[in-house]
Amino acid sequence: MAEPAKKDVLPGHETQKLDEMNCPSCGRFVGAKIHCPYCGAKVAKRMSLVAVRYAAVLLATIGLACLWAMAKFHATPVVKIGDISPTMNFAQIRVDGTADSDVRTFRNGSMGFNISDGTGTLMVFVSQKQGEELRRLGKLPHAGDAVQLNGTVSLSDKNNSLRLQSAASVSVTPAPAKPIALGDLGEDLAGSAFLIQGQVTGFTAPPTGTKRPYSLYLKDDSGTAAVTFWQDEYDQIADKDALAEGTWLRMRISVASYKGKMQLKLSDGTSLEALAAEDRVPVAPAAKAAPEPPAPAPQAAPAPEAPPAPKAAPARDFSRRKKAPPAGDLLTPVRELNSSLAGQSVRIRGRVQEVKEPAEGSKKPTELVVYDEAGDRLVVKYWDAAARVMKEKPVPGSLYDFEGTVDIYRSRPALKVESGYKIRLVSDVPPSVPAVDVAEAVPVSSLAAAGGKAVVVGTLSEEAALRGGVKYLLTDEAGDAIEAVFWEGAIPRDLRAQLENGRKVAVRGILKERDGALNLVAENGYSVLPLE
Repeated sequence: MAEPAKKDVLPGHETQKLDEMNCPSCGRFVGAKIHCPYCGAKVAKRMSLVAVRYAAVLLATIGLACLWAMAKFHATPVVKIGDISPTMNFAQIRVDGTADSDVRTFRNGSMGFNISDGTGTLMVFVSQKQGEELRRLGKLPHAGDAVQLNGTVSLSDKNNSLRLQSAASVSVTPAPAKPIALGDLGEDLAGSAFLIQGQVTGFTAPPTGTKRPYSLYLKDDSGTAAVTFWQDEYDQIADKDALAEGTWLRMRISVASYKGKMQLKLSDGTSLEALAAEDRVPVAPAAKAAPEPPAPAPQAAPAPEAPPAPKAAPARDFSRRKKAPPAGDLLTPVRELNSSLAGQSVRIRGRVQEVKEPAEGSKKPTELVVYDEAGDRLVVKYWDAAARVMKEKPVPGSLYDFEGTVDIYRSRPALKVESGYKIRLVSDVPPSVPAVDVAEAVPVSSLAAAGGKAVVVGTLSEEAALRGGVKYLLTDEAGDAIEAVFWEGAIPRDLRAQLENGRKVAVRGILKERDGALNLVAENGYSVLPLE
């Protein structure tokens, strides 16, 4: 019987068993493979080798599952701020502390606030998306709130900070806020939170297209206060009708200091609630200690008679015949500026109503239309050289002190300001909008002669443009009509934008005769109240 043909074996594999390491068909080395990569024949393997192969896959899967569970459920370590060391850069930690400040929003939309735990302070940075989620969840911290959060440590030579990991990791416990009377609020309470209640005396919204705050004016038996808040807090207020004048409100506020003056901020729009008469809890103002009477001055021995003083030399006049400024650098009312003060340096205080910027490349000045507390208007001019040194350019609604030279042009006074340092911000809180008293409204049929003042409620129609203004036909409920005139320089821009055909308004104005007919000319300022 013939011997079976000897299969070719790779060099060096002569001593290996063919049924374990070599292909039983072609005799080539296949290692741990189950099928020969050369001829495709099935190769029988030892059970131990197969078991090791599957065991390795199983153990690797179990290891990955353990790593995932550890990363998912392992608690992030709580670290004291004072214990953060350079080796912890980019580490994930948890911090339990107190918010030292309200959340600030930066220009790029991100946010930040300071947190401290008694061992140190960190700046916490929040991305824009995380900030929106915190606001939606009602987790934006305020000064004094207890805060717990996870974040990534970022260390530098100048400042250490923490970048928030996620909005879900944040836990906020609001600081207890005690009730306080409005008259007891002061700048010395900056950084504290309180509960206040009061009756609304005014409410102003920011001009369209600006990022200025809303202002809510309140009063109680102890005093008055203005509370500011921004669009985010305004959107959180469920009952916006509660902001109407005369409503009693209760809210949580935080006290801050801005440019040396007290500022009250609404902590959260959800904390604002209207109060019924039975829900009002009077808050007595804190008792103030009476000042101690001054100690009696000791009786001094009579002083010896002094020799007569030498006669003083007459004072020299360095004015170079210029007109002297008002005594004591007092504020000059706008209505007192006339031709007799031309060329004189004066100081006025006024609120900006409108800003007229010059065309690009023009050498003309910037013109501000301002009005003082008496409602008198004045044009203030300044040039590019003055604008370059200003930290903040004047904006409508803010109150400023202006110091400049009186200039008379076509019998009208103006103020020329040569230096940007002569324009100083007094307050950036908008004034309370004086509402037109609808109860004083009279029918058009009762208006008889020019020269008087009246309030008329009616619907606008038949718009007609005027040089420097616009006029409408104002029709009251009885169907009688009168032409209402609104001059561009007299009515604030935010009100002018609301004038349109079909709008019901209350107008406070002066009766004047124009083209043989009686007109109602709206007064300066907020003399128009939209009713619908």
